[in-house]
Amino acid sequence: MSLTLEIQEKVKNCGRIGVHAVSDIASDLTPEYLKCHGLKSIPKSVAYGYTASGYGFIQDMPYAYLHEFTRTSMAGKIRRFKGGYTSLWQSIAESLPLRLLCNTEVLAIKRNSDGVTVRIKSLDVVETLEFDKIIISGSFPLKYGKIYRSPSNCIECKKEIMDASDLEKDLFSKVETNDYYTTVFKIKGLEHLPIGFYYFSKYMEDPSTIGNPVAMQKFYADSNIFLFWSYGNSVDIKGPTVKELAMTTIQTMGGEVENFILQRCFKYFPHVGSQEFSQTIVKLLGRAYRNSFHNLF
Repeated sequence: MSLTLEIQEKVKNCGRIGVHAVSDIASDLTPEYLKCHGLKSIPKSVAYGYTASGYGFIQDMPYAYLHEFTRTSMAGKIRRFKGGYTSLWQSIAESLPLRLLCNTEVLAIKRNSDGVTVRIKSLDVVETLEFDKIIISGSFPLKYGKIYRSPSNCIECKKEIMDASDLEKDLFSKVETNDYYTTVFKIKGLEHLPIGFYYFSKYMEDPSTIGNPVAMQKFYADSNIFLFWSYGNSVDIKGPTVKELAMTTIQTMGGEVENFILQRCFKYFPHVGSQEFSQTIVKLLGRAYRNSFHNLF
């Protein structure tokens, strides 16, 4: 925590926020950065929490990301809502003084000097919307990025959504996205486990074990529903392999899968490597360009 406070003190007046603020001073990979500051490692509570949250293995990441995780996620207490978060988000959506579009597919984004047009599809109805500016945020479907720890050099995207310029194509080609899986089972034989979040340390610390679950959670005492978090690579480690490896882990714990409930793969946490951090990509993506702001990571 002392290192976190030291970094925050250095950047408090820089005029930037998030990883953009620390990109100049914390771009080195985490192991090298820690060594330069006289530290051998970061606490396992931070390292495990970071990887289990879908942000990748710490040895692969510029320390700037670890700093932001520590600063924003390691303080306070996690709260959960009975029945899930849906009611919370519905209440927020209803309170917003704007038109909020859910379950809507973005078909195309076109930008020019006058503004931005966005073509969308909802309930089989296609509509074109016009805006002055647009914020591109989250895991946007790009053709030019890469999948984290994948043997393939390209991301799977069937079609071009946005009219990317040559500059953007070059920048986006340096962005990696994590294949982050959540897999849910009904399990017999683990009833004795209390409510909690469980880490699998042997998979958490070794990136070569990718595909195996890094964490497991039991949400309710009167339920035998468990959720597992894992990474894939979009090539030889996909949903079926992730599911099989999770089931193997369950068996080694003495459990028996009664029912496979669901699995989701999220194109999660767009990020860049140490070299790109030390260059200009972070600063460029934090500025307005062609009436758009890129907030991809």
